[in-house]
Amino acid sequence: YTTRRRRPELGELDVWVLLHGHDGGVSGWADTAEVGAEVALWGPRSAAAPLDVTTRHLMVCDETGVPAVCAIVDGLPDGHPVDVVALVDDEAHRLPVPDRASVRWLHRSEVGNSVDVFSDSVRELAGEIVGLYAFGAGESRQISTTRRLLRHELGAEASQVHMTGYWRSDG
Repeated sequence: YTTRRRRPELGELDVWVLLHGHDGGVSGWADTAEVGAEVALWGPRSAAAPLDVTTRHLMVCDETGVPAVCAIVDGLPDGHPVDVVALVDDEAHRLPVPDRASVRWLHRSEVGNSVDVFSDSVRELAGEIVGLYAFGAGESRQISTTRRLLRHELGAEASQVHMTGYWRSDG
């Protein structure tokens, strides 16, 4: 789950939850929750910490990370370039992303679900590393592979890359 929008003046927030068929935890609660249901959360907190010299963003995510990417994009200054690479099952599973982001959708039904599923897109979109801030959120092994690509192959500094593995695939 990720907080998508906050409206503290109204005491409201929008939470996006990925329902994945498990009875327990947040997914189980969300499967039966209704709009307006009360929930207790801690935070807010932000994992993204772009450098002052950041001139553009590259975001990598699967459906579990799309809300976090959207919240970050919403907070960027107008005119700030942002590329998003998002992996979902197929076209019917695309989630709304702010129009100002350039989104490259990858569909598992076409590209599979390997640990390097983001690699070609990241190589193409990363371009000049100077000024880049990369954020990723999704399946742990895919995100780790993307972090290694950015840091070791493309030469990004640790402070330019923040990748969070939200979950781990059984496969």
